[in-house]
Amino acid sequence: MVVRSAILLSLLAAIPLVSQELTNPLLPAQVACDQDQLGSPLERMDLLIAEGPVVGKASHPTLFVSAGDGGLRYRGSEVRAEPIPHFPALSGGPVPDSDCLDSTERMMGFQVSVQERQFLLNPSRPELDQILLARIEPQTNPTSIRCRLPDDHRLRLGLGGAEDPFSFALEINNVVQVPAGRESQGSKPAASGASRGLRAAGLLDRCHDLLTDWDRRTFALLERMLRTHSYFVRDGSANYFDQEVAIFRGADPHTYRVDAYSIGRNPGTGRGEAVGKSAYELTIDWDASGRWTTGTIRALEPCQPGQSHDCSTQADPAWIFVYPPLLPDFGLRGDPANTVVVGRGVERAPTSAPVDWAALLAETAWNGQP
Repeated sequence: MVVRSAILLSLLAAIPLVSQELTNPLLPAQVACDQDQLGSPLERMDLLIAEGPVVGKASHPTLFVSAGDGGLRYRGSEVRAEPIPHFPALSGGPVPDSDCLDSTERMMGFQVSVQERQFLLNPSRPELDQILLARIEPQTNPTSIRCRLPDDHRLRLGLGGAEDPFSFALEINNVVQVPAGRESQGSKPAASGASRGLRAAGLLDRCHDLLTDWDRRTFALLERMLRTHSYFVRDGSANYFDQEVAIFRGADPHTYRVDAYSIGRNPGTGRGEAVGKSAYELTIDWDASGRWTTGTIRALEPCQPGQSHDCSTQADPAWIFVYPPLLPDFGLRGDPANTVVVGRGVERAPTSAPVDWAALLAETAWNGQP
């Protein structure tokens, strides 16, 4: 009996667990490094919205970023909702002669990659990194410039030095490309330039090589399911912050982390800057087929003096929704019955909750290994 038990244990030990096949455990120092490296590129990104008849009234945009693979250093998306359903003056439908669709969310996927280290013509100068900022078309539902609502998303990446990151910047937008031979609508799906700024800031180094394709797939899927919010009260009314969100792995193979930065406007530069961070932790379990099953989400505690990781600095109310995945051009998302919300300082929002990932993904083809 002892021999047979020993043989069974040895066989079981040789069979890798699903979590070990799909993800790797990380050290706390590696998690902290990922967290810092994802916060830094967000400081070099600006999301600009074209002016329109409801300037300042549109739903505030959210910018996501996560780690890429190989030369694809960062990837992510930006998303915002059409403002029509929230404002009675425009609730009757799209503005005349406008291509805007009522009550939709717009998403633009993007990537930041190092194309190649380039020699300069001057042999006394060290080489430069050639950086590409490009739209990911399958993850983008573009808009026409005939959309007269403020729906021209323009994403800028600053490549300048630490003293002025936006002295040189790449810019793309989500304007639809037109067929060859027709008048251009001003589409900028990609931009490239040479710079030492990102490498000097440490943004091209990698903290580790333990992320898997499964992790990166999870980052992309969470972008379609998570919507973060925070607000402050001024002159008796609520003002919602724009959001910049970093998604990264936690130490446990089934744990993922979200840092949602509340973005205010720097009066000196006119650009956005983080005024607080709301941190969340998610757990995702999956079965032998790689299908997500159940898990949890919780808001991390406020930071203690001297603490900067694994905690929140946001002083104003903040919360996060976990929705079924985004359906572009499908109408207002609303609040499905299986939506989950947690937060701090928000009435009826608990600080932690269970998540039925299988139910949230039930009507999609995305649950399971690719």
